[in-house]
Amino acid sequence: MSAPQGEDVDIDFLETLVLLVCAMAPHAKAERNADLRALRLLAGQCATAGQYQRARNLAEQALLMGQGDAGRARLAWHTFADVYHRCRNFTEALVGLVSAMATDAPVEKSDLWHEIHTAIRILRDLGLYDLASEFMPSLKTLTVDLGHDADNDARVVTLELSLRLMKVENDSPEIGAIVAELSRSFKGAVRDRSFLFPLVVLLGQAIQRADIGQVEVAEEARQQLRVGLELIGEQAAHLVRTVSTAAPSASDVADMFNRVQKGLYASDASGDFAFVGVAARRLLDDSAGHDVSGEAKAFGVELLADHAIALPAVPPDLESGWPIRCAQSLSTVGLDVAFIGVDNSGELIVTCVLNGAVHRIDQPLHPKSFKLRLLTWLQKYPRNYGYIERSDGHNEFYDTMEALDVRLPPSKALMVIAEPLLQQMTYNLSLAQPTEVGGFSQFHGIASAIGMAPSLTWFSMVRSQARSGKTAYKAWISAESGAEAEGPLDVALDRLRGTFDEFGFTVDTSRKLPRAMSDAGLAVVTAHGGLTAGGRYIHSIRDEDRLLESPSALASALAGVEVVILFVCSGGRIDKHPLDNTAIGLPKLLLDKGCRAVIASPWPLNVIMTYRWLEPFLRAWETGATVLQATKKANEAVGHALGDEPQYSLAMTAYGDLLLTKS
Repeated sequence: MSAPQGEDVDIDFLETLVLLVCAMAPHAKAERNADLRALRLLAGQCATAGQYQRARNLAEQALLMGQGDAGRARLAWHTFADVYHRCRNFTEALVGLVSAMATDAPVEKSDLWHEIHTAIRILRDLGLYDLASEFMPSLKTLTVDLGHDADNDARVVTLELSLRLMKVENDSPEIGAIVAELSRSFKGAVRDRSFLFPLVVLLGQAIQRADIGQVEVAEEARQQLRVGLELIGEQAAHLVRTVSTAAPSASDVADMFNRVQKGLYASDASGDFAFVGVAARRLLDDSAGHDVSGEAKAFGVELLADHAIALPAVPPDLESGWPIRCAQSLSTVGLDVAFIGVDNSGELIVTCVLNGAVHRIDQPLHPKSFKLRLLTWLQKYPRNYGYIERSDGHNEFYDTMEALDVRLPPSKALMVIAEPLLQQMTYNLSLAQPTEVGGFSQFHGIASAIGMAPSLTWFSMVRSQARSGKTAYKAWISAESGAEAEGPLDVALDRLRGTFDEFGFTVDTSRKLPRAMSDAGLAVVTAHGGLTAGGRYIHSIRDEDRLLESPSALASALAGVEVVILFVCSGGRIDKHPLDNTAIGLPKLLLDKGCRAVIASPWPLNVIMTYRWLEPFLRAWETGATVLQATKKANEAVGHALGDEPQYSLAMTAYGDLLLTKS
């Protein structure tokens, strides 16, 4: 399945041909499985064109069509694995591959060749390079058995070189050798577009990495890349040029982003936009002789932000100048915006819109990159901040935040738009410079109201959405009151009851997740939160009896509540997904379930601050304060009551629609 050289593949026409094959296959006597093979090839072309949802639909259709016998089931599961790999969902691709092998059905050599090829690609992209390499001899043997020259077959050469390329550093001379070998394979691949496209993609990446590492590359290879781009079609060439260019234009990256088909499920976005993320990060790099504008950097961060959250409607196409224009409009209502990302060298890039003006906030350089310092910090924090006692003082806060050395602009109200890696940070605790606060270092959260949104696109779409009209105040604490109450949840219930009564809360104290939150406009949840054994990723919601639920179950119980306040240990903790560019945590789960704002602590909470925080928050909320302003007022009240102990007074952080008010 291809197209004339230099033209884009006509996917609609290919689909017509595949439908014809599918209609004929049941009546065939020899090639009874041609329908599944054709479906896999069509789905692959859809993925190449950025139509990932269409590709996934075809993969699932293949599973339905492959239920006849074990042989067809194996082909169908391989189709699923191949397509989901091309859609950058490696874990589900691996499941599909294992399912195909588990059928243990006999398979033709040509189908086995494709199965092994898919296995190598999946293992390679999961970072399992040595394991992937173990399959290469089998692939070469099958290539010979099928009548091809394994040493010169462009498909085999490209795959093997891709393994080598992913294991070497940019300045390694081996990159030059890889480019030379790709160049030798180019002549054999130029006649077959299906061979040529992956070779051109890899050649573009290898030359780009060689240029970064200042490794010499023959001019012949560069000329071959130019010729190859002319032969693979305009759309594919645009993708390769943008991804393999060290300094792509913001408009080209925007076009690349807008060409990606919107998925049915928001959770697929991180894979669908993976290639876009490669180009978007280069918008943060100030390469030699090429200073990237603040507008382009803000746009790059917006593309790298978390888009794997359900939106109320399909967003319009994104323009490169839109994030700055949107931020400037927000600054007119008193909300400044900071776009925060890391460049390809791991250094922090902060671009802010303050009072309508765009500013670059320079960050100090250290012997270790910011990303490495952050990864070190994440081994203990923010979790350990919740274990600091008042008697311990503030040294641990200052020492650890000085090691990160994040510079933020002075602002009364600041919304952070950051990529998922940086959503893990505690911006309330970042240190203001002495010159900004009268000669003494202090935490930014003392003077500034700082909150976070998953992306500016999400924030804009939710702000334009009509309010739900829900007004009820509800609370859930799985606890007991009275003389026998002893646990922290019991204490919280007793101390919060007066506030609940004053503001008209309906309180649920049952030993199970609440089931009557559908009419709540604001909900307060008090429970224990548990992290995984490694001290990351919130994975359980518990009480002091037998309740044990998942965070996703709690999010489902609170679906549609506009404002959720979580007095849950580490309830506001955000972790980056280990494989994808998306976040994990209760705030993300709740926003994805239709909540508009979540207020929670990224570290374990002490019960003594809960009942000192809620009443001032509600008073500010009732008088028209925004979620961000009310959170700041409540944090200040805790500071006045308990002293300016950051583990108490800077714990609660607002996520989501920071400008939301009661009415």
